[in-house]
Amino acid sequence: ILGMGSRAFMPPSVPKISGIFNMRSRLDADSLLPFLQQPNPHAVIVGGGLLGLELAASLREMNIEVTVIQRSGRFMDRQLDKLGSEMLHHELVDLGIEIFYNDEVSSIYGTERLEGVRLKSGRKIEAQVAVFAIGTTPNTEIAKAAGLEVNRGVVVNDYLQTSDSSIFAAGEIAQWRGEMWGITAAAEHQAEIIAKYIAGDWASYYQGSLS
Repeated sequence: ILGMGSRAFMPPSVPKISGIFNMRSRLDADSLLPFLQQPNPHAVIVGGGLLGLELAASLREMNIEVTVIQRSGRFMDRQLDKLGSEMLHHELVDLGIEIFYNDEVSSIYGTERLEGVRLKSGRKIEAQVAVFAIGTTPNTEIAKAAGLEVNRGVVVNDYLQTSDSSIFAAGEIAQWRGEMWGITAAAEHQAEIIAKYIAGDWASYYQGSLS
């Protein structure tokens, strides 16, 4: 059973300079903290998913100026309808979070440490911290080396079997009918289907998960 999970995605064009982070583990958070303790820091969060918005809200609790850059026209369009996204938007604005929709980072300023970012819209934002929370990359290297079918993730059937019927995959690496879920609930659901199948219950099969 393969369950290698994923790693935070960082665009290859982003320079490796001080002040730029992914946020995936406790070590990432520990590395970020000293940058938040300098005078009047401004944090830019790239990505308006669960992780990015939770981080934005937490930083505002620390009275840190926060700007969120969202590539699409609203937040969490896979999880929320338009009314839900609008309510979430107002909640974040009430927290004092600056938000730019339909925009993305086009360039980054700074040589040894981050000084700011420029957006595709032309807007320049001075910042000491930038956190990229724009998704994950599945850890499919072992599956590829084993010769299994891999697309975006490891391709599985309704029983979570890979192209080798004696090898299963679950969690953030599993791609079922073109869909992938990056949430714990889906991984637990998939693991349950695998366990039942191995135990002889062929009547239970995976039908997808809720975002």
